[in-house]
Amino acid sequence: MEQLTYISVVDDHLPFRKGLIVLINLFAGYKVLFDAANGRELVEKIERGQLPDIVLLDIIMPEMDGFQTARWLQKFYPDIKILAVSTMDSEAAILQMLECGAKGYLLKGADGDELKTAFEKLKRGELYFSDAIEKKRKTG
Repeated sequence: MEQLTYISVVDDHLPFRKGLIVLINLFAGYKVLFDAANGRELVEKIERGQLPDIVLLDIIMPEMDGFQTARWLQKFYPDIKILAVSTMDSEAAILQMLECGAKGYLLKGADGDELKTAFEKLKRGELYFSDAIEKKRKTG
């Protein structure tokens, strides 16, 4: 039997977060360990011993944004892989998230297949960029 990969979903928009949880829990081999509305909630849950394998992390959130959260994860839990998920498709935001430790960047309009592909690539130690971002990178 395949070992489960544990995911945490961090986004301040509750309907989006809950929808992702339902979707991810349908993926074979994946389970949402917990969700959080912002980086501060994520930190509290991790410090209580709930360690996900992958954090699906929004960027624009109150209290502790995605950049701050990614830096904290990189400093204290570098083995946790970060997949940024955002509506921001600017090169500056993408580069900043990568500098903060993200291993992938997914736009919020991505479908379930793309999300699962991103998880699989991160598990293998590869980087992942949303299809729309890849097209933008290639066309400059």
